[in-house]
Amino acid sequence: MILIIGGEYQKKLEYVLSKYHIQLEDVNDLRKEKLDLNKKCLYHFEEYAFKMVDDNKDVLEEINKIKDELEDKIIIVTDIFSGVVPIEKSLRLKREEAAKLACFLSNNSKEVIRVYLGLEQRLK
Repeated sequence: MILIIGGEYQKKLEYVLSKYHIQLEDVNDLRKEKLDLNKKCLYHFEEYAFKMVDDNKDVLEEINKIKDELEDKIIIVTDIFSGVVPIEKSLRLKREEAAKLACFLSNNSKEVIRVYLGLEQRLK
């Protein structure tokens, strides 16, 4: 598993397409589609945590169920873990669960890369 993190509009997807030579049809955008584990790249994976919160499910329990299927994936997560804390309780919970998910993914990834301004910063 390769984890790519970075803020909104930092060219994470463009970086992945170029670096790993994959096509857009190999990308599952969770903002637009349901989770498709047949795709090579899972984009906006923080949405997985949001869905678990909406469905009243434990994000770490659910991610453990599909952990083995993520072994060969490139996972892109938008960094929503810092900055202004939302006032609305449900948004704070989604942010917290997305952070737990990102920690799990980083601990289980062979590579972790932060993309800032389209540039790579290797974290692991």
